[in-house]
Amino acid sequence: MRGLYQPAGLSGLVNWAWILMVGLLALILQLEFITFNWWTILVTLLFVFLVAFVIVRRRIDVNANYIHFRQLFSFNRLSIRFDGMEHVQPTRHGIIFDYNDNSYNMIISKKVRTQILKKLGV
Repeated sequence: MRGLYQPAGLSGLVNWAWILMVGLLALILQLEFITFNWWTILVTLLFVFLVAFVIVRRRIDVNANYIHFRQLFSFNRLSIRFDGMEHVQPTRHGIIFDYNDNSYNMIISKKVRTQILKKLGV
C-alpha cells in the first residue's frame, strides 16, 4: 500500500515554518510594492512549488516485511522492518515508534496506519 506521510512533532513544525516564511515573504512583497510585480510572482511560484514538492515527495510504501519512507532531499529511502519496531503507539493522525534507538513520529493516513497496525498485531 502506498500513501503520503509528514514528520510530526518539532521537526515537522520547523520544516513547515521555513516553507511558510517563503509564503509570508510573498505576501510582504505584495503589500510593500502595492502592484503585482515580477518579484512577487517569482516568490509566490517558489512558495507553491515548495509546498507541492514537500507534500508529494514524502511517500510511504508498506510491503510484507518493510515500511519504506521516501525522504525529502534524498534519493535513498528509509527502510524499517516490522520485527524491529518497538514501542508502537498509534496516535490520532499517525504513529509513534522506536527503531534502532531512534524515535519516529509520523503523520500518515488512516488506511496506511491501520494496515501497519494490522501487520504488527497491535
